[in-house]
Amino acid sequence: MNIYFFTKTIWVEPPRMRHQLARLLIANGHKVFFFQKPVPLYRKKLEIDSLNEVILLQHNELLHHQLRPIKLLQLINGAYCEHQIIKLTYKISPPDLIINFNYDYYFLRNIFPTVPLITLLNDDFVSMAKLWMKREANRVINHTLAYSDHILTVSSYTKEDLYPGENISLFLPWCEHVYKKPIHTKERNTVLYYGHINFDRINWSIFKNIVEKTNYNYRIVGPIEKTPNNLFKQLINNNRVELVGPEDINELDTSNVFCSLVTYNINHPAMYDLTMNNRIMRLLPKGIPTVISKMPYFIPVSKDVIWKADSVIDFIGGINYFHENFMSAQQSIEKFVSKNSASNRYVEFNKLVEKLNQRKYI
Repeated sequence: MNIYFFTKTIWVEPPRMRHQLARLLIANGHKVFFFQKPVPLYRKKLEIDSLNEVILLQHNELLHHQLRPIKLLQLINGAYCEHQIIKLTYKISPPDLIINFNYDYYFLRNIFPTVPLITLLNDDFVSMAKLWMKREANRVINHTLAYSDHILTVSSYTKEDLYPGENISLFLPWCEHVYKKPIHTKERNTVLYYGHINFDRINWSIFKNIVEKTNYNYRIVGPIEKTPNNLFKQLINNNRVELVGPEDINELDTSNVFCSLVTYNINHPAMYDLTMNNRIMRLLPKGIPTVISKMPYFIPVSKDVIWKADSVIDFIGGINYFHENFMSAQQSIEKFVSKNSASNRYVEFNKLVEKLNQRKYI
């Protein structure tokens, strides 16, 4: 199949669900046309390029999506983007399937009236919108969903509370690699943080408290999103804390790691959206379990795979548990990875597409 992806992402950014799904489909023989984040009129667009089996496209937009607080501005920008996309489609193969990650692309049905259209909601876009945009964001996302044949979401909260209905289903991240049992060694004395170093969603105060109350080594791996605050600077000055830059999962050395740690700020609105953490799915094939903040919509899972904590004492309890039971937890981890494999998720996705294609002939 020829599959069009519409996103607000650049292909070379750190991998997210849209990259992961595109790569999964490419690996199974499909051709992906990846429409990247649109750029303002004053910036030159990429238009069309090829990179490692994916076709990259880009168009301009009149206004950033957070600068369209009224319907008229939304309609003007939408009409312009629609025209830009139509011009690009004349230069490429027609689609058999549309996968849309953009909450404001309600106009896609005008361009592709007969092509199955799946919208994938990976965030609560209304709660994330600027104050002046919330009302219009809510209007336009409902418009977009109404023109979608099916809605996929990575969040139980989105499925059950925000947009309940018959044509929405949960579609969680998966393990891109097969499980490989780690080597048993007494040198495993390191706790890993792997992911974006964010100062809004991550509670570094709790992280620092955990470090100070334990004797383990800590390694923080990932890109820093903005200038570190004083608390974070104090944390990385500890001689048991190592700060590493961005590292590809395939190059990440976990030979002395016994668990990962994620101390979320549970008061952040995005925590309601979180049903499964993508970075967890990337670490589990290496046999690395996770201690994570307890969140209201997180999936139920064995404590041998993911330990959920709501206090410093509970976090330390989970870290100690994995330090003492690292190898015995591997059986549960292997089972979880197998259940959430790339092949199983592809089968799940393919069944949905087959069902949508059958509707065309009814």
